[in-house]
Amino acid sequence: MQKTYKVEDVFEKIPGDDENVNFKIPPEIAKELDLKPGDPMKIEIGDQGTLLIKKIDVEEELKAKKEAL
Repeated sequence: MQKTYKVEDVFEKIPGDDENVNFKIPPEIAKELDLKPGDPMKIEIGDQGTLLIKKIDVEEELKAKKEAL
């Protein structure tokens, strides 16, 4: 899935904190990735400044690390 959003639609200023912002994942993206509050995820910066969001399967990650040893 590829979507384009305005900066103000995904980044929210934090009152009293001029150095940081909150990143709001749009509901349709969260639904597509089956993200729930507390789920681990990976955010990468792709080509041309795109953000790549992936839900991490903790069990799969542990299995891959064990196999790499």
